[in-house]
Amino acid sequence: MIGQMVEGSDINPDSQLHRNDLLSIAGVLLLALSLRIYTFPIARVIAADGISYVNIARSIFRGEGFAGAVHFPPMFPLLIGLVNLLVGDDELAGKLVSMFMGTVLVVPVYLLARELFSRQTALAASLLVALSPSLAKLSSEVLTQSTYLALILSALYCLWRSAESLRSGWGVAAGLLLGAAYLTRPEAIVILVASTFIVFAVPVMKRRDVRLHLKMLCIVWGAFFVLATPYILLLHNLNGSWQLSGKSSVTLADSLGWYLDRPDLKREPSFAGIGFMDVIRRYPDFLWKNSVRNIQSLWDETLPVHVWLLMLLGMAAGTARVGWLRSRLFICGACAPLLILIVFFFLGNVYTAPFLPFFLIFAAQGLVALQQQLLRIPALRAGSDLSGRISRFPVAAVTGGIIGVIMFMPHISFGKAKPYHYDDDGARYDHKLIGKMLKKNLPKRSTVMARDARLTFYADMSRVDIPQADLEEILSVARKNHARYIVADGTLLGMRPQMLPLLKPLLSSSLQGLFIVNGEGYRPVPGLRLVLLFTDPASAGVAVYELLE
Repeated sequence: MIGQMVEGSDINPDSQLHRNDLLSIAGVLLLALSLRIYTFPIARVIAADGISYVNIARSIFRGEGFAGAVHFPPMFPLLIGLVNLLVGDDELAGKLVSMFMGTVLVVPVYLLARELFSRQTALAASLLVALSPSLAKLSSEVLTQSTYLALILSALYCLWRSAESLRSGWGVAAGLLLGAAYLTRPEAIVILVASTFIVFAVPVMKRRDVRLHLKMLCIVWGAFFVLATPYILLLHNLNGSWQLSGKSSVTLADSLGWYLDRPDLKREPSFAGIGFMDVIRRYPDFLWKNSVRNIQSLWDETLPVHVWLLMLLGMAAGTARVGWLRSRLFICGACAPLLILIVFFFLGNVYTAPFLPFFLIFAAQGLVALQQQLLRIPALRAGSDLSGRISRFPVAAVTGGIIGVIMFMPHISFGKAKPYHYDDDGARYDHKLIGKMLKKNLPKRSTVMARDARLTFYADMSRVDIPQADLEEILSVARKNHARYIVADGTLLGMRPQMLPLLKPLLSSSLQGLFIVNGEGYRPVPGLRLVLLFTDPASAGVAVYELLE
């Protein structure tokens, strides 16, 4: 019984693409491209991680090597650098990479869903992915999610085909794509382990074509390590230990900071990094409290309730079919990293996005299951004219399209201009405007101390971070790192109250506009002189101080 559940594919024995498949893919691709062009202006400001990707790309293409790729793998920066050779703007290059990958994502979604389930599921799933507002928005961001999803879905399709056909070409393609996905987001290695176990373990345990399956497993893993090994060796050389990712410690600090009520934990001078075992030993309560919070956030913020219910139906439906469990486990294996995220990290829309296509494939299968149940109504059973019409009509796909449109409609204002206030986005766009202003009014390529990396990114200046320390220590760090200016923007009022003496000019209601201060100027503490002040009701404002000798 268990063997029947895990062997073979679920519904679709025909892997050959037909004219209707190609037309469906072309239509959904056109829809996805149109929506991503429409939503392209959403990301008016580069994401915090996007700055790191751009800086790594700049470093690589200046011939400085891959040392900057310790915390962020190099695949996405490499793509940014290559596209930048054509467009001459690295932020635009990153957005174009994401838009392209976010568009073509619908192709492997269609292929994988068709392979595991049916053409109806494939069309419904690809429509849901094309219309997903979260995935459309990420396609305008300088972030890895769109690129990673296109690679990992393509890899999983090739992996399934390699197990079904036992052809080496599919195995090599699967391994290389999984390697590229790992070089984009390290959690791909978790999917590699889970997915290869699911597709190859059962045939080996049942002694069915054992040699061929083991050979294919070696081909997949071998191709993976062809791409992954240089990066793993790089991490070892730079960090002195064997690890698969260099970012875990910093990301753990973000979620642990919430638990300890120390939001700037990683900026505290005493913070020296933290690992998974450190968290388990020192903060056991954190694990379940963080999990409860993340599960609630996942349910409330990722998808509407009716889509969750369709997803659960898609996972459970069709249990009488041979191979139903294997196809479900295969998709669940691709979601294995989500368990680690839920337990250890701070879960938000950006972090759940890499699992959305898998949720939506299950939801599409849920729609197909509902259509099949509809045909079991006595009045609609086989033989009636109405039954024939319903069976021929793509009910699931049309319903999936309607659900996708309903999800997208609340976001239809994407790209429309409106009066801006820094509270709208936590001052993200405000920091871009301030950064450009500083670029015009301060000496080029200065080294400045600032908390927000976006500000110095748009100012085109080197940045020294503001530590979570007293004012005397902050000034000491600035001088030690040869900063010429300290940038005190209004968002520091809540984050760095110890810097209040530097922020006092922003609190004056009588001042408004840009002021370039010459001469002695305001001196909040010895060794600092106010050189620039900007205040505006729509802006957090900024005060810039020069460090005197």
